[in-house]
Amino acid sequence: MFDCVKASSQIQTPAYHTTHYQSITKSVRRVDVPRIFESAWHVNTTRMAHLQLNLLGGFTATLDGQPLDFRTQKIRALLCYLVLAADTSHTRDTLMGLLWSDSPQPAARNNLRVSLARLRKTLGVDKYLVLAPNTIRFNPQSAYTLDVTRFSQFANSRWQRTDSEAFENDPPFANRVSRSAIRDLQSAYALYHGVLLAGFFVANNSAFEEWLVIERERLHQQFLEISNTLAEHHTQHGAYETANQYLRRSLALEPWREEIHRALMQNLARVGERSAALQQYETCCRVLARELRVTPNAETLALFENILRGDLDPPPLSVNRGRRHNLPPLLLFLRVSHRAGKKPDAIRRADDACKRLGWRSEIFKLVFARELWEMS
Repeated sequence: MFDCVKASSQIQTPAYHTTHYQSITKSVRRVDVPRIFESAWHVNTTRMAHLQLNLLGGFTATLDGQPLDFRTQKIRALLCYLVLAADTSHTRDTLMGLLWSDSPQPAARNNLRVSLARLRKTLGVDKYLVLAPNTIRFNPQSAYTLDVTRFSQFANSRWQRTDSEAFENDPPFANRVSRSAIRDLQSAYALYHGVLLAGFFVANNSAFEEWLVIERERLHQQFLEISNTLAEHHTQHGAYETANQYLRRSLALEPWREEIHRALMQNLARVGERSAALQQYETCCRVLARELRVTPNAETLALFENILRGDLDPPPLSVNRGRRHNLPPLLLFLRVSHRAGKKPDAIRRADDACKRLGWRSEIFKLVFARELWEMS
């Protein structure tokens, strides 16, 4: 009996547990935890360089925050053309015709090859360009940010209106734009720092110039639609001062837009700035006389008389109503039309072109006729 109690007490001693624990730990395979974490950290911190391109209002290109130095303007033009159509593969003949149309084909092919090599060297890695034997394209899956893409995404992501919707009997468009859509449009508005590639010029390249004019006009009209929509939204909510900022920005871009003058006149009158509203009418008259050689239409004149009498209708005017088309570039049309005819045919050619393009506004016909007349 005594021997059993003695053996039990020996098993329960601390020394026994210490010895037993040491024997177990020696038999277990040790794992080098710090080394594993070090390997994982090495993998996670290895990342690809990020390309940032800002083309609205000029041209800037950075790689991980460092400015990129392109040797020639044509290399910059090549990059812009590829990145603005990142989802399209371009043949080498197309790129040669775009930037080296004045050179013999062997020289143009060599210039393209050298420019591509220098562009790849400037970007530092090969992930941005996808080169095939006959085609070239920009890799849309690469790590890059383009302000034009962000602008278009914000402008289009929550666009609520459809082409099938009626205009005359519907409530103003701004009433059908959600708050999230307004935030997106404000983000797009903030990204538009100016026309696409402002001040960008490539000598002796009419094909690139015409392509650039088309892209500029497309984004320009999209920005005007955004600016006017935001103006309508703030007018509907009584934020007239904010709305007037958007209207003035639109007028700075297209001062002959009579409907924007009317909206600004009405907003100024609504906040008690009657003299400013009447002065805006005088500004509208001068601009129309200078740009189009016409007088304000009956609707503008009626609004002026109502403001003069202090009798202002409650519903705010819409600056987007009736704009059902996506305007093609004005400059490109003028250039082509100027080559095709003479001065006496200016009005006829402008009218025919507007009919072909589906334009109903007399303003554009007058603009074309005036510009064609002066260019002849």
